Amino acid sequence: MDVLPVMKYLATLFIKIIILITSFFTYSYQSLFSQEWLISHIFENGGLEKKYPFLSDPFYDEITYGKIDRTLDYFSLNGSVKSAKAISFNINADTISGIKNKTELFFNQNRQLIKQIEGDTSKIATWSIEKFFYNNQKLSHRKSINAKYSDIYRTTYRYDDLGYLIEKVDSFKGRLSSENQLFHYTTSFFYNKTHTTVHYKFASITKVLRDLKDGKVNLEFDEKGNYMNPSVEQITYDSLNRPIHYFINNGCGANSALCIHVSTKFDSKGNIINQIVNDVTIRNALWSFSSHYEAEYDENNLLIRKKYFRSNSEYNEFFLQESLEKEKSENFTTETYAYTFDNQKNWIKLKVYSGGKLTNIIERKIKYFK
Repeated sequence: MDVLPVMKYLATLFIKIIILITSFFTYSYQSLFSQEWLISHIFENGGLEKKYPFLSDPFYDEITYGKIDRTLDYFSLNGSVKSAKAISFNINADTISGIKNKTELFFNQNRQLIKQIEGDTSKIATWSIEKFFYNNQKLSHRKSINAKYSDIYRTTYRYDDLGYLIEKVDSFKGRLSSENQLFHYTTSFFYNKTHTTVHYKFASITKVLRDLKDGKVNLEFDEKGNYMNPSVEQITYDSLNRPIHYFINNGCGANSALCIHVSTKFDSKGNIINQIVNDVTIRNALWSFSSHYEAEYDENNLLIRKKYFRSNSEYNEFFLQESLEKEKSENFTTETYAYTFDNQKNWIKLKVYSGGKLTNIIERKIKYFK
């Protein structure tokens, strides 16, 4: 038996279990959650990220969620879109062999997202529904329902006028609940005037998880107002305030520490065209986050070609140039993208080819306000 794939599978499985459990303990176990969330996130994306690997912080992203306007522009949709339904199909021998994933977006006439559905809610599987509510054009609260087979999780988020999270109400019941008990509790958030310190406090409605404890998080920013992730060092920005190089140094333990360099290049429109993730972590495990990503875009900023490589180096020798070149030549994957558009210049069909072979088809049904 080939040990390497088995080890990678077990590592991935373990991390998925950790993230499922720790997703309810974001605040009490912030450093652990951040670490395992990042690792799980990269695994889920095949070692690649769309923007800046490892630079995000799930705690900060959650409390500032309301500061981002999720409008048609955010989703790169043209015209007065009322809804957009995207279905990704499995491909077997150039033939559609079933639905892989489904996403639906709904918008109001102010171009704002009001509902998002992930997965197929008509089947017993994993799916989620989120609803968005606004006051004076600002997100006031959102409600989410997540189903993982027999587990049902409900969460309501409330935001202040600046888009900061001020209350979160959690309710879940299922396999994670001891003796199938219902856990239902609130988390309240309190900020200082400069929003550099946030206190959080738990309160029980029916029952609160016994491990959750009140606490405080101090947030740091650089002179330009960029949030400074505690695990990120030596970050360098270009003239447009984009991170072009940073170093991750998160020493959480022998097998969960991260020592990673990330370098990024952009085209004139701000699209990422080259990104190298150099994992120099010394660990007692047979996997690495090292990767190399190259991309090309058309005049509409749509991705038309992508080359990517993820290290499979057993001894994590990615930082050695001769090892890198040898591994890249053997493992680079090239994908190309072909689009079909409607009369509003929104794409309604996407074909993905890997190594010249059709591997994925995504169809979008877009409805417009009259």
